[in-house]
Amino acid sequence: MDFLLFLIGTDEPLEGDWERLDDAFAGCVIHIERTGADFTGRIVSLPQSMTDAGWRIGEPKWQDIRPDGTSRWLIRDLRKHFDTRSSRVVGIDLQEYNLSLAAGGRLRLHTGSLPLFPIQSWKRISSPP
Repeated sequence: MDFLLFLIGTDEPLEGDWERLDDAFAGCVIHIERTGADFTGRIVSLPQSMTDAGWRIGEPKWQDIRPDGTSRWLIRDLRKHFDTRSSRVVGIDLQEYNLSLAAGGRLRLHTGSLPLFPIQSWKRISSPP
């Protein structure tokens, strides 16, 4: 039932540090900051699973974060395609997602217009000063 909190939304700021939850890349931390009119999310901490898949601290993970006119946001998430046989990144692309915030410092990335089935779940671990 926590999806109801995402439907209601929140006016909490998007900026700050967010930690990924509940999947193979859990423990990744992204710092979101304003860059001009948009926001950008850069990696500040990585779990070993992401390091092994070719990710590095300081890389931009979320780009072109912008409001969609409601209480949600649109983003482009940088994805790396890693070949385990060659131990190399063999492709990079950007996937568009909807981003929804809920009270209590929770964030979801999802493909549909409603945040019912999140692709990624995150929690806030620090807010802007």
